[in-house]
Amino acid sequence: MPCCDASVSGAHAHVSSHHLSVCMCPALSLSQVPVALVTRNTRASVQAFLDLIGPEWSDLFSPVLTREFAFVKPDKRLLLHVAEVRTLTQTRT
Repeated sequence: MPCCDASVSGAHAHVSSHHLSVCMCPALSLSQVPVALVTRNTRASVQAFLDLIGPEWSDLFSPVLTREFAFVKPDKRLLLHVAEVRTLTQTRT
């Protein structure tokens, strides 16, 4: 399967687990780009996703925020929280 197998359907983009684990995760890891995972799915769904792409990539995503978090999409406080966590993480290093 080629590395560029992401597809767009209407307003929604779909990136296959193959594309994420083979192409995007290694590139993001090497470039040290901080990656948060923000979803309206459950923690169990996120765990299934991480199992699908491979456990070696689970530490790439921080923070991981699901519907159980205090704010959910499209509440802007969710992304403000991610930015705050990122700022604190960068300040400590």
